[in-house]
Amino acid sequence: MYQRSRRGTSMSLSLGRSATSLVLLLMASPAVADVSDEVLSVPGMWLQAVLIGSIAILLGRFRWWLGLPLMILPIVIALSTVWLEDLSGMGPEIVEELGHSYFTHFYASALLAAIMVGIGVRMGWRRRSRMSKEGSPD
Repeated sequence: MYQRSRRGTSMSLSLGRSATSLVLLLMASPAVADVSDEVLSVPGMWLQAVLIGSIAILLGRFRWWLGLPLMILPIVIALSTVWLEDLSGMGPEIVEELGHSYFTHFYASALLAAIMVGIGVRMGWRRRSRMSKEGSPD
């Protein structure tokens, strides 16, 4: 008899938890998100730039022209910054919350990615010219 009443208590607790969970799910809860939750973080920008640049350097060492398509990405990053700052309407809110330095970081990280892509292409070009000089008869 003790086990039977205990089982009934356990069942009523689980029904109570389910009902409470259902009520909480159905309640309207306004979600307030800051602007910084919707945009890329500053460390994320720099990580993205270093990742793009590193891939371009590795590809450029293999073949000089493989890094060239990655030059599009820093251009897209810079254009997305212009869009975010001017056209989306979020520019003033971002400046208010994160400051003007946010956009400076955005442009600087795009510039870093472009420079690293250029370094990768240059390294591949130098490797190619060096190999062609060594392969030619004197």
